[in-house]
Amino acid sequence: MKYIDIFICQLYIYMLTHLPLISSLATILSISVIILYRKNKLREIKEDFGNVRFLIPLAGTMLFSYIVLNQKEENKDIEKMQTATKRALVALIVAYFARIDLVIAPFWLVWVFSYWTKESAGWV
Repeated sequence: MKYIDIFICQLYIYMLTHLPLISSLATILSISVIILYRKNKLREIKEDFGNVRFLIPLAGTMLFSYIVLNQKEENKDIEKMQTATKRALVALIVAYFARIDLVIAPFWLVWVFSYWTKESAGWV
């Protein structure tokens, strides 16, 4: 029972520190889905995620990013790789927004990441 209490306290602290970022991203996602629905772009997204020629490179990119971001920061090269990967992931999202004709969403995505993440985290 003691471990459950510790877990609940840690979860509560995590939610308090990350809730603004999570809620901001959820708001951007919700507004984007509404706009996409009105523009009939959801069909295009479904086609992309049903296409193997889209999914294989995306899966490779996600796997590479996962490996790089989960390395321990032992030296400056790893830190630089992690910063570059974080920025590249934001750029990937922005590029996909451009592909589906969302013009304003990238601005808010970059704004949220810039505001809610530490400057040293290297997300933007």
